[in-house]
Amino acid sequence: MGRGFVANPLWYARRLRSMSAREIAWRARRTAAGGVGGLRSRRADPAAGYTERGWRDALARFRVAESRPVLLERDRARRIAALQPEMAAELVAAADRAAQMRFAYFGYPAVELPAPVDWNYDPVAGARWPSSPATKIDYRTATGDVKWIW
Repeated sequence: MGRGFVANPLWYARRLRSMSAREIAWRARRTAAGGVGGLRSRRADPAAGYTERGWRDALARFRVAESRPVLLERDRARRIAALQPEMAAELVAAADRAAQMRFAYFGYPAVELPAPVDWNYDPVAGARWPSSPATKIDYRTATGDVKWIW
């Protein structure tokens, strides 16, 4: 188990009582099949072997929507922006904040993250989370809000 993990049998008992038989069966099958954090072997890194040119080619294909669904084409985005200028302005402002590494989530105050991002640091609580698989971390008793990390 991860550092600081303290098993709480009462929490587990309450959690188990809150589950339906169907959910318990699903979780048991998932664990046996090696679901999240289970025994199943991990896939090889899909990015392994990409050259710099390969990345440029992949980015170009992505930009022209080759081999991927397009959720919002440029023409449709322009029409929506013309119909909803305030919403479009809010979206552009949010994108600008993200480009400046400023984020606000879940009703917490906005924070500025360093570049590169320290993925184990909770800037709201000022807490560091362990570099362990999620299934090994007892997020219920940890300092901070796991949503910032996960």
